[in-house]
Amino acid sequence: RRSQTVQPQPTRSNVRTKMSKPLLLNDAGLALDGNDAVSYFTEDAPVAGSEDYAVEYDGGKYLFSSEENKAAFEEAPEKYAPQFGGYCATAMSEGKVFPADANSYRVTDDKLYVFFRNEEIETLPKWLENEEERKKLAHAHWDADDYVQ
Repeated sequence: RRSQTVQPQPTRSNVRTKMSKPLLLNDAGLALDGNDAVSYFTEDAPVAGSEDYAVEYDGGKYLFSSEENKAAFEEAPEKYAPQFGGYCATAMSEGKVFPADANSYRVTDDKLYVFFRNEEIETLPKWLENEEERKKLAHAHWDADDYVQ
Protein backbone atom coordinates (compact mmCIF):
# COMPACT_ATOMS: atom_id res chain seq x y z
CA ARG A 1 0.00 0.00 0.00
CA ARG A 2 1.24 3.42 -0.88
CA SER A 3 0.82 6.11 1.69
CA GLN A 4 -0.92 9.22 0.57
CA THR A 5 -0.37 12.71 1.85
CA VAL A 6 -3.60 14.55 2.34
CA GLN A 7 -3.42 18.30 2.33
CA PRO A 8 -5.49 19.86 5.10
CA GLN A 9 -8.60 21.53 3.80
CA PRO A 10 -9.63 24.99 4.97
CA THR A 11 -12.16 24.70 7.74
CA ARG A 12 -13.92 27.93 6.78
CA SER A 13 -15.76 28.13 3.51
CA ASN A 14 -15.22 31.86 3.36
CA VAL A 15 -11.49 31.87 2.60
CA ARG A 16 -10.52 32.13 -1.05
CA THR A 17 -7.16 32.83 -2.57
CA LYS A 18 -5.87 34.40 -5.74
CA MET A 19 -2.17 34.26 -6.44
CA SER A 20 -1.60 33.09 -2.85
CA LYS A 21 -3.26 36.17 -1.30
CA PRO A 22 -6.19 35.38 0.98
CA LEU A 23 -9.51 37.17 0.55
CA LEU A 24 -12.07 37.28 3.36
CA LEU A 25 -15.54 36.34 2.12
CA ASN A 26 -18.69 35.59 4.05
CA ASP A 27 -20.53 32.28 3.66
CA ALA A 28 -22.31 33.63 0.59
CA GLY A 29 -18.98 34.43 -1.09
CA LEU A 30 -19.36 38.19 -0.58
CA ALA A 31 -16.53 40.57 0.18
CA LEU A 32 -17.11 43.17 2.92
CA ASP A 33 -20.17 41.18 4.09
CA GLY A 34 -22.03 42.52 1.06
CA ASN A 35 -21.40 46.19 1.83
CA ASP A 36 -20.84 48.55 -1.08
CA ALA A 37 -17.04 49.09 -1.20
CA VAL A 38 -17.41 52.54 -2.77
CA SER A 39 -19.78 53.69 -0.01
CA TYR A 40 -16.95 53.53 2.53
CA PHE A 41 -15.43 56.47 0.64
CA THR A 42 -18.59 58.43 -0.17
CA GLU A 43 -20.96 57.95 2.78
CA ASP A 44 -20.80 58.39 6.56
CA ALA A 45 -21.10 54.62 7.01
CA PRO A 46 -21.01 51.62 4.69
CA VAL A 47 -24.19 50.94 2.73
CA ALA A 48 -25.51 47.46 1.95
CA GLY A 49 -25.01 46.40 -1.64
CA SER A 50 -27.47 44.68 -3.94
CA GLU A 51 -27.17 41.58 -6.13
CA ASP A 52 -28.49 43.85 -8.91
CA TYR A 53 -25.08 45.55 -8.94
CA ALA A 54 -22.58 42.73 -8.44
CA VAL A 55 -18.97 42.46 -9.61
CA GLU A 56 -16.63 39.47 -9.42
CA TYR A 57 -13.16 40.62 -8.44
CA ASP A 58 -10.08 38.93 -7.01
CA GLY A 59 -11.91 35.69 -6.25
CA GLY A 60 -14.95 37.18 -4.54
CA LYS A 61 -18.18 38.98 -5.24
CA TYR A 62 -18.61 42.65 -4.40
CA LEU A 63 -22.09 44.17 -4.21
CA PHE A 64 -22.94 47.83 -4.81
CA SER A 65 -25.88 50.03 -3.98
CA SER A 66 -26.03 51.71 -7.40
CA GLU A 67 -24.89 51.39 -10.99
CA GLU A 68 -22.73 54.49 -10.41
CA ASN A 69 -20.82 52.85 -7.53
CA LYS A 70 -20.48 49.61 -9.48
CA ALA A 71 -18.99 51.52 -12.42
CA ALA A 72 -16.58 53.42 -10.13
CA PHE A 73 -15.34 50.11 -8.68
CA GLU A 74 -14.97 48.50 -12.09
CA GLU A 75 -12.91 51.48 -13.23
CA ALA A 76 -10.52 51.35 -10.24
CA PRO A 77 -11.03 48.23 -8.08
CA GLU A 78 -7.63 48.61 -6.41
CA LYS A 79 -8.78 51.99 -5.07
CA TYR A 80 -11.93 50.65 -3.40
CA ALA A 81 -11.14 47.03 -2.47
CA PRO A 82 -10.11 46.61 1.16
CA GLN A 83 -6.44 46.34 2.00
CA PHE A 84 -5.06 42.91 2.97
CA GLY A 85 -7.93 41.02 1.34
CA GLY A 86 -10.41 42.42 3.85
CA TYR A 87 -8.61 40.86 6.81
CA CYS A 88 -7.83 42.76 9.99
CA ALA A 89 -5.21 45.45 9.35
CA THR A 90 -3.98 45.40 12.95
CA ALA A 91 -3.40 41.65 12.82
CA MET A 92 -1.61 41.99 9.47
CA SER A 93 0.74 44.55 11.06
CA GLU A 94 1.69 41.71 13.45
CA GLY A 95 2.13 39.20 10.61
CA LYS A 96 -1.23 37.45 11.12
CA VAL A 97 -4.30 36.87 8.98
CA PHE A 98 -7.39 37.35 11.13
CA PRO A 99 -11.02 38.00 10.14
CA ALA A 100 -12.32 41.54 10.24
CA ASP A 101 -15.71 43.12 10.85
CA ALA A 102 -16.68 45.02 7.69
CA ASN A 103 -18.31 47.64 9.91
CA SER A 104 -15.11 48.38 11.85
CA TYR A 105 -13.08 50.35 9.35
CA ARG A 106 -10.97 53.37 8.55
CA VAL A 107 -10.32 55.11 5.25
CA THR A 108 -6.91 56.72 5.28
CA ASP A 109 -4.66 57.78 2.40
CA ASP A 110 -7.54 56.84 0.08
CA LYS A 111 -7.35 53.19 1.18
CA LEU A 112 -9.89 51.09 3.07
CA TYR A 113 -8.67 49.24 6.16
CA VAL A 114 -10.97 46.91 8.13
CA PHE A 115 -10.49 45.62 11.67
CA PHE A 116 -11.46 42.77 13.96
CA ARG A 117 -14.16 43.54 16.49
CA ASN A 118 -16.35 41.49 18.80
CA GLU A 119 -18.02 42.02 22.20
CA GLU A 120 -14.68 41.95 24.02
CA ILE A 121 -12.03 43.21 21.59
CA GLU A 122 -11.73 45.99 19.04
CA THR A 123 -8.45 46.32 17.16
CA LEU A 124 -8.97 49.72 15.49
CA PRO A 125 -7.88 51.67 18.63
CA LYS A 126 -4.64 49.66 18.73
CA TRP A 127 -4.04 50.55 15.06
CA LEU A 128 -4.65 54.24 15.75
CA GLU A 129 -2.05 54.32 18.56
CA ASN A 130 0.65 54.22 15.88
CA GLU A 131 -1.09 54.16 12.51
CA GLU A 132 1.86 55.05 10.29
CA GLU A 133 4.13 52.38 11.77
CA ARG A 134 1.38 49.74 11.73
CA LYS A 135 0.54 50.61 8.14
CA LYS A 136 4.18 50.14 7.08
CA LEU A 137 4.45 46.85 8.94
CA ALA A 138 1.15 45.54 7.58
CA HIS A 139 2.03 46.37 3.98
CA ALA A 140 5.51 44.86 4.40
CA HIS A 141 4.03 41.58 5.72
CA TRP A 142 1.35 41.49 3.01
CA ASP A 143 3.69 42.33 0.13
CA ALA A 144 6.26 39.71 1.22
CA ASP A 145 3.61 37.02 1.90
CA ASP A 146 5.03 37.04 5.43
CA TYR A 147 2.01 36.21 7.58
CA VAL A 148 0.49 33.27 9.42
CA GLN A 149 -2.89 32.11 8.21
